[in-house]
Amino acid sequence: MTLGDATRALVVVLLAVLVVVVGPLLVAADIVGADISDEAGLGAGLVMALYGIVCALWAQNTERNASAWFLGGLIFGPLAGLLLLYSNSRDRRKELLAWAEEERARREGA
Repeated sequence: MTLGDATRALVVVLLAVLVVVVGPLLVAADIVGADISDEAGLGAGLVMALYGIVCALWAQNTERNASAWFLGGLIFGPLAGLLLLYSNSRDRRKELLAWAEEERARREGA
């Protein structure tokens, strides 16, 4: 792992922690009308923008359309992240099955 990869991973982890921990608190406070601050709606909007950024970074790192995933994260928030997680796990499973099939064919041919 290079320094650039480590930095990118750290940024993604920090954004994810911010989105997962702070985001639901701000959104819940906005829904129930709690007076955390006068800008609770702005805070919820910023959290949704962070969801969009995290989804876009994740999509870009997995060779997906970052713009579309940014908009999905911006509009749908954590649901877009869950869908992206599911898509990535399905892709990884396909890669693993293809690798296992190649290994089996290589062993039978040897």
